[in-house]
Amino acid sequence: SEHAHHKRSAAGMHRTQFGENSLFARIPEEFRIQFYGEERFFRARPGGQDEKPESGISRLLALAD
Repeated sequence: SEHAHHKRSAAGMHRTQFGENSLFARIPEEFRIQFYGEERFFRARPGGQDEKPESGISRLLALAD
């Protein structure tokens, strides 16, 4: 992923979760790009019954505005 390096750098700022000895810090470089190249999002709370399944992040980003 083109953003894997940026994600790794950002994760490094959260030392309480991603310290030097954490599992994430020890991932070999060849797997790191694959690991950081995928995103998954989970709902914090259930949606309504009539709500259609989300097909991407665009709706979540709109909610953040």
